[in-house]
Amino acid sequence: MKIYNLLSILSIITIFVINTVQAFDIKSSLKNKILKKNKENSTKTKNENYYMIFVNNGSSNSGSHSKREEEQLINSLIDEITTLIIDNKNTYKNPSKLEGFEKRSSLRKRENQNNKSALAYTISSLDDRTIIYSYLSDYVADKVKKLPNVIACAEDRKLYLSDRKGDRMDEMNKLNEVLNETQWSGVSVRENADIHLSLLSQGKYDGNSTTSYDKNYYYPSSAGKDIDIFVFDSGFNFQHPEFANKDERTIKCAFATKNGEIIPIENEDYCELTYGKEYHGLMVSDIAGGLTHGVAGKANIYGIALQVSDEEDDYPSEYPSGSDEYPNNYDEYPSEYDEYPSSSDEFPTDYSEIMFKEGSDFYVSFISNVLAALKYVDDNMLRPNKAVFNFSFIIPLNELIEEDQYIIDYFRDYIDHMSSKGAVFVACAGNESELVEKDGKLSYYPCSFDNVICAGAVDNLGEITIMEIKEKMHSQIELLEDESNFNVDEINEKIKEYRKKYNEEKDNINNLFKEKIMDPRNYRKAAFSNYGKVVDIHAPGYVELEYRDVDGEDIKEIGMGTSFSSPIVAGVAATIMSENPNIKFDSKKMLDYLIEIGQKNIIEGISEGDPNVFINNGKHSIYSGNNDDEEIDLNDEKTSDTVDSDEEEDSFIEIETDDVNVDEVDDEIETDDYSVDEVDDE
Repeated sequence: MKIYNLLSILSIITIFVINTVQAFDIKSSLKNKILKKNKENSTKTKNENYYMIFVNNGSSNSGSHSKREEEQLINSLIDEITTLIIDNKNTYKNPSKLEGFEKRSSLRKRENQNNKSALAYTISSLDDRTIIYSYLSDYVADKVKKLPNVIACAEDRKLYLSDRKGDRMDEMNKLNEVLNETQWSGVSVRENADIHLSLLSQGKYDGNSTTSYDKNYYYPSSAGKDIDIFVFDSGFNFQHPEFANKDERTIKCAFATKNGEIIPIENEDYCELTYGKEYHGLMVSDIAGGLTHGVAGKANIYGIALQVSDEEDDYPSEYPSGSDEYPNNYDEYPSEYDEYPSSSDEFPTDYSEIMFKEGSDFYVSFISNVLAALKYVDDNMLRPNKAVFNFSFIIPLNELIEEDQYIIDYFRDYIDHMSSKGAVFVACAGNESELVEKDGKLSYYPCSFDNVICAGAVDNLGEITIMEIKEKMHSQIELLEDESNFNVDEINEKIKEYRKKYNEEKDNINNLFKEKIMDPRNYRKAAFSNYGKVVDIHAPGYVELEYRDVDGEDIKEIGMGTSFSSPIVAGVAATIMSENPNIKFDSKKMLDYLIEIGQKNIIEGISEGDPNVFINNGKHSIYSGNNDDEEIDLNDEKTSDTVDSDEEEDSFIEIETDDVNVDEVDDEIETDDYSVDEVDDE
């Protein structure tokens, strides 16, 4: 009996111990789960950004999915992304920024019922790829990457600006020679033109003392007529007199883009500037198609305003180092030897009344806006073989980084797609003085794409020449320091002599530019210009331009940078397209044409094996310049909008001045009829 009682007690104790252990294990397991969950929540890094979500939409060449099925797939994915965002708002460092993104997108939500979410929406689609745009925390982005059909989730990338900051019968005969040389249907002349224009229509000027530089800009009278130049940039103001001929062409702000959305424009003459007083888009448009400073004065200009988000922290607080505006005038250097600046100091450059503005390196917008804008133009505005796109910005991307590679591939494929429709793309090389293509490293786009004509810059102002003269002067000064035969007074006299000679040579170079005369020493690659095998062609890197500021004042400046080389090339392309309507140009055909008529191997400073082509519009003959200050427009007007090489055309020269009646001039200098075939025979 005692043994039985003992066994019962032991059984009870055993059961109690087992239950206690199990209870502890359950409690411990629950605790571990709670700790794990807390740890997981604590590791949700609170960083966020705008994202482009690349999606396989199920489309294929075989048409296995209908359009409706594709929309259902995309909308379902948008719903999932929206749910993820809502459920994980605590992972955002700044939830108010997410709320702002949702608020700004609400208008698009109301206007487009296909996309039901204001937190995620499509911005572009090409074949089997669709891009959904959203504002994601890093935690949500990681979740989105794992969703079905998501190819990649890439942070939006910033775009960077790349500006650096005779008698009448003789003229008639000259223009007939131009017609014979170029085979243009008509020729117009802008006398006393800016250097960046006069250089386009003549061969290399060698400075021969028997001839003076021809300051005329000769161009086909069609001047880009009926060609659309799309300028993707920071903002526009087309109220300036440079765009006064709206009666014969279309000049307007087409639309704006922000956060990948298309924003309608209320005033076609004025698009909101990305930065309060940053006039990059205005300047670029003037060079492409302004009446005085532009290459193609009859081309249609469509401004596409690429804007950044509304958040204050998306704007730079100040200009980065080296991009401040240069002052208009400089004080004279001190004459005392011990106060003379070191060789590292910048020498002054006086451009008199003309302001000089160096380029800016801060960003202007995001690549999502470019992709959305391309899609909109492609769907609504593109006319085959009538469109030239100008991109005066660079996007640094690395093809070895997976997210960058998806952006590169999509951007390239969309440009290829539009180029196959007859669009021509021109982009600047950038102003970093760097090699553009870098295997396995950062490179610059869209300049690097095959179907984009990449424009580098030539130092037509003479910055490099001035620097060489400065270096020569410093070498002479250093030699003086080693001379024991001179005392301090003699050294100071010598330094004054060297300085005087330097200033004279510097002033001569500056005066040549102000007087619109090319210095033969300046056919060089600009020091700031990026370079390499993908830089297809070079154009002037210093330009004179005008624009209207936010206060309504008309400003004249000298601009520098490949941002201006690009619209020069785009403008020449537009004049070629208007002059040759029967040629179905795309980017590659246009590049081949530009290379054929361009000036080969005249630019110093380009590495052997890299393209060495200076832009030209087809006229290579060099005439002795007209030094008269009076400006005369000489227009060879054609009798029809297009020219058929098999049809005969009447040719006459029209000279327009304040003192000459145009009708009288026509009567005086009308020439015999001739056909293009006859010119070929000649």
